[in-house]
Order: sequence, then C-alpha cells, then structure tokens
Amino acid sequence: MIVTLLLSLLVGIGFVVTTLVIFEELYIHEIIPDSFQTVDEKSKNLQKKFFEQKMNHDKKFIYILGSSHIQSLNTTLINSEIQKTHQDYVVYVLGLPADSPNERLKNIEPILSTSPKIIFYGISMRDFQKTEDGNDIDYMQLPKPKKIISDFFNIKLSKDLEFLENPKFQTLKFMTIFLRGEKIEQPFQPYPNSLMVILPSYTEIKNDEQLKKDSISKGEHVISFGDIDSNQNIIALKEIIKLSERNGIKVVIFTTPMSHYYLDVVPSSTKNKFFEILSSINEYHDVNIHYLDEKFSYLPIWTDSTHVAVNEKSSIYSDDITKIILDELDS
Repeated sequence: MIVTLLLSLLVGIGFVVTTLVIFEELYIHEIIPDSFQTVDEKSKNLQKKFFEQKMNHDKKFIYILGSSHIQSLNTTLINSEIQKTHQDYVVYVLGLPADSPNERLKNIEPILSTSPKIIFYGISMRDFQKTEDGNDIDYMQLPKPKKIISDFFNIKLSKDLEFLENPKFQTLKFMTIFLRGEKIEQPFQPYPNSLMVILPSYTEIKNDEQLKKDSISKGEHVISFGDIDSNQNIIALKEIIKLSERNGIKVVIFTTPMSHYYLDVVPSSTKNKFFEILSSINEYHDVNIHYLDEKFSYLPIWTDSTHVAVNEKSSIYSDDITKIILDELDS
C-alpha cells in the first residue's frame, strides 16, 4: 500500500515537472502567445530589457518611478522640452501597475547601477495603505505556484514564468479566448521612453457620471496607514532615498494627481495623515516634494477617478512634470 502511494506520488511529481518544462519551452519560444502576459508582466519585461542593454554613457538619465498613476506622462513631450536646454539629459518613465515602495525596493539595484542624475518618485495615498491586520497590502494574495514549485524542487526555472504568479487571472484569460472566442484588450507602450504598457481603455476621457460612479466604488475601500513607524512602505521609501543618496543620486517626490470626485470621498483625516507621512520623509532626508494631488482635480482629463487619461488632451500633467524637472536641474 505504502509502495503504491509512493509510486503514485512520484508519477504525479514527474508529470508536474515534465508539464512545467514543456510549458516553459513553449513560453520561451513564444508558441504561447505574448498576449497571455499581464500588463504588469509586459511592463517588467520592458524594464528588464532596458537595464540589460549596453547603456549610452553620453546621456544623463532621469527616471520617474511610480505606479499606474504615472502612466499618462508623455515622455516624448517631456524630453522635447528638457533637451531644448539640457541636451545631454534623457527622461524615462518606469511605472508598474499597483507598484509600492516596498516592491520597488526589491528591484532598485538595476536602477541605481545606471547612475541616474535624478529619480522622481510619484506617490499617492494608496502607496502607503495597510490591511486591517496591520500588514502591508499584498496585491497578489493568491498562492504563487511558481515560487512553491521552485522552492519545493530546489530548482530555478530558466525563465521567469510570470503566468504562474496569478493563476486566477490567467485561467480567466484562457477561458475567455478559447471557450468564448472573445478578444481581450491588447496592452501597448504609449511612448518610446515610457517603459510600461497600458490598456487601450486608459486613453478614454470619462464623463462626470462615470467618474462619480468610479469614485464611489473606490471610496468603499477605506485607506489605513497604520502605525507610521512600522509601515513597511514608508520604511522602504526612506531606504530607497538613502540608497540613492549614498550613490550620489538626487530623489524628488511628487504626489500624483487625483480627481475631485475621488478626493471628496477620502476622509480629511486620511489626507492629513498622508501629508504627515510626507512631512516625516522630508524631515528625514530633506527631499523636495511637489504636490500635484489636487492641481488638476476639476479638469476634464480623467479616465477614472484616480488616473489621468493617456490622451493628448491631458498633456497638462506632463507639462507640469517637465517644469518640475527643469526647476530641479536648474536649482
């Protein structure tokens, strides 16, 4: 009986490993279409390829870090203006969906290794929120098969199989395409120096009714920062600043824009706490902080209540970031 169970277990393990190896090879050779990658995966791959290439040391890099709240920044417009007076500088947007300082810290070394002159970091209230149990928000709370398998078998797969990171999402995508024959939105890179991809729906400017509905939905989730001294995202942001300064890299923070519909549903106490956190960071490292959270809140430039549309009509956001960059370069 025991021998039979052991044999069954070994056969099962062998099947899983064989399936993974075959699936990995299909993935590497792009037999599995690229469309099955998530927006996050595609953005990470863009940035990975960028840092793996041979860098042009004739240029001085400026990076803009943050979440999807920076995706609408038009690097073509920004670089066009910057290079009128600073021809040796080039700006890149390194945004990632649902990014947080804690996650960014894990991958900060490639960024620092290229010795950028300035890192601009777009921050919102969401970047510091905590769950009710006091732990930082984990946007991927499902088990991660890739890590489980890698740890269990003590192997390192030859390619980061990101499709295993979110099994629920990928299963739904397979079902949608193969069973219903429906097309899914294809992510695209909005600008050459924007090392992230977005969905086409983010180019649409929504009307007031749509924004109000979206803000109500988002407002149902209460943002809680917990104890500032133990908040891992605050600690991580301070560490990013410290590591950057140690490498002679200047860090500048800006708060990302929000629509008035969203700001209206966020309690004043939450907003005050957010500014208190930024003040503590400023005191800790004496970094410049530019506040854009309310600046465009009433303008018709929103694709939802917390995201400026990737649209030529919303270029005012890029214009302001350009001015901030120029001010920092000339200071």
